[in-house]
Parts: sequence; C-alpha cells; structure tokens
Amino acid sequence: VWYVTAGNWPESNDDKAPSNDQTPSNDPMSNNDTPGSIVYQRTPRVQVRPEGKGYKTFLTPSGTGNNTIFEAEVTVSRDGGKTWTTVFQNIGDFYPNGIACQDEDNCCFVGESDGGAMPGARIHCTTDGGSNWNQTLFLSGPSNSLMDIRITGTAGEYWAVGGNLVSEIEANATFWHSTNNGQSWTLDSSISGSYATAVDCLDSGDCWATTLQPLFQTASVARNNQ
Repeated sequence: VWYVTAGNWPESNDDKAPSNDQTPSNDPMSNNDTPGSIVYQRTPRVQVRPEGKGYKTFLTPSGTGNNTIFEAEVTVSRDGGKTWTTVFQNIGDFYPNGIACQDEDNCCFVGESDGGAMPGARIHCTTDGGSNWNQTLFLSGPSNSLMDIRITGTAGEYWAVGGNLVSEIEANATFWHSTNNGQSWTLDSSISGSYATAVDCLDSGDCWATTLQPLFQTASVARNNQ
C-alpha cells in the first residue's frame, strides 16, 4: 500500500516569480536558489521504475486547477500503483508535506500554511486506512511549519519536525513526538537559530534530522538523545 501527499501553494503567498519559485514566502532561505520542498503550481507525480525500463508516470493528482489557493490531498494505491484513490482533500487551508505510516491503516501527515483562514502547522492522522482523518496537532500562526514525519519501528511512535520562522534571526527548529499512534503530541526539544527540514529513524533511540540555519545560510544534522 502506498500513500502520497500532494497539493498547491498559492503564488500570492510566495516571494518569487513563477519561473523561479522554489520556496514559500515564510522561508528565510528563499533568497538563495536551492530548490525547496514547496514548488509553485506543483504537479505531483508518482513514478515507478521497473528494472531496466526507466521511469513512467503512474499518478498525476489534478486538484482544482486554482493556483491562488492552498490545496491538500492524500492519495492511496492498494494494488502496487495500478489505481489510486483520493482519501483526503482540503481546499483553501493548507499544503501537505511528509507522510508516514505504521501499517496499511495507521498513517499521519504534516502540513502548513502561511495564509488563508487557518495559517499554521498541523498533523492529520488516520487509523482506518484513510476513511477518516483527525487533526491531532495544530500550531496556530503563519510562522509555524512542519516539514517531515517518520515512524521509528516501535508501535505507535512518530517524530515530526519543522520550526517557527519569524525571521532569519528568530528561527527555532522543533521536534514533536508521539507514542500513541499520533493521537497526541509532545514538543520534545527545540534548537534555536535553526529550522528542521527532514527526519529519519533507525529505531526509537536513533533518529536524525537535517536542519538549516537561516541567518548564516548553513545546514547541519541533529540527532535525538533517547
């Protein structure tokens, strides 16, 4: 079973022309030309590469076609990518980023927006294979961001990372932890002057995250101390 997130980040909330649109307006790193994880008028696609046959497109979520609003979508395939079904859709509130699953039925994804009716970062989770999704964390305010989420291999455990980006000087990487299948979250730790962009775990006590330092235009790696 494959779960995929897709969405649209509106041009009105960006600080670059469409031809050079790589990061959202609340990202202090957007002054350089390093591609970010949010792309204007993004057309997400899933590509599968059979051995020796190259890649071909298996999925192109359509959305509404309205590039002036936030859109979020989760799509699932239960037959190895042959067919896809939309199991979550939100129009107008936020853009989705990373998704992680404990098994076929239990998944959580992170999202964010710096405008619209509900600016802020959030986590949505399902326990029934996408039939129902519950928002289990909401961090209000346009400077809040959640970029990635991972399981650890321990049942019910997730790490979600992001940060609070008020300015290049006021940046704070945040590391959110859940041990009950994403139903509640605890701010485990934070790193001043940084912003977390991705996380991965070997096991419950060995997780690593990539971070950016907006003021100094540098990058680093952080590790949990469980």
